[in-house]
Amino acid sequence: MNVSKPKILEFPQNGNINTGYLSFVEDTSSVPFDIKRVYWIYGIPEMVTRGNHAHRHDEQVIICINGTAHIEIIDQEQQKTYYFLDKASQGLYVPKLYWKNIKLSKGACLLCISSTLYDQNGYIKDFNEFIRQ
Repeated sequence: MNVSKPKILEFPQNGNINTGYLSFVEDTSSVPFDIKRVYWIYGIPEMVTRGNHAHRHDEQVIICINGTAHIEIIDQEQQKTYYFLDKASQGLYVPKLYWKNIKLSKGACLLCISSTLYDQNGYIKDFNEFIRQ
């Protein structure tokens, strides 16, 4: 899979309304990179903004497995695109060097799949520095 811009990914959804559903991610057939890290964000008060940064090298897929997420993506030309995640069978692919701001509903849980191990130096937390990259 060759993806260079943010986009919604669809994951398999097995099951039915009577018994529930199961979705999954498997290697590069599901996401456009080798998976190095998985983490989740939860317990956030309603409509608190998370993210507010870009990654120098990291690609991510963000899945809202509970609740809703409003995600603003900004490219280096300051073009904004908005995404709304409310299905556990969908994820937002975010390549490196895209700024993201995320607002979660109360009780929301985000599952994040990452192409790199955690590296504090891999984050760009100043928007002006991001634009200059």
